[in-house]
Amino acid sequence: MSFCEDVILVPCQHANVTKNRSSDCVITGLPYSVSLTDNLPSTWTFNNCEKEMYGHVVFKQSTASALSPIFNIPSNTNVYSYLKCYAYGGSISGSYKPAVVIAASNSVSTSGASTTLKGRNGLPETAQRDPIGTNLTLSASAKRVSIYVSGSGSSWSVGGTTMGLICDEYSLTYR
Repeated sequence: MSFCEDVILVPCQHANVTKNRSSDCVITGLPYSVSLTDNLPSTWTFNNCEKEMYGHVVFKQSTASALSPIFNIPSNTNVYSYLKCYAYGGSISGSYKPAVVIAASNSVSTSGASTTLKGRNGLPETAQRDPIGTNLTLSASAKRVSIYVSGSGSSWSVGGTTMGLICDEYSLTYR
């Protein structure tokens, strides 16, 4: 895709966002921030994720992933990636220990710096968060951010919340 080809403005919560006619969302500036508490953002690609009963995005147990929109950053750019989240492990606290990999990539990446969280049994409205901060480099060969979550644990839960990685927000800033 040529950046200037068929680009139109997109009304959304992010500054500096454009969209081409093929519906690829292209982020043209930083900082970037997206709320993950009301809906699955339409500019992201999700696999095995859903909106749970309290409105947060949940990466479900076993494996789940998300791929950000394209960042149109013309040269290597060092960024700080921040995911505000926690691992909901159902009623048996500590049984779910997901590994979370956040990487700069054009597709879902299962390798890179991994953070392992310990599952909690608090519900999304009151649970302590375990934010994940990662340094990344966006480039012409890595224009998106991949979030990959793997892990399993207890399948017993009270309250109806889907077990997995519960997320509130995601952001990228210059490093």
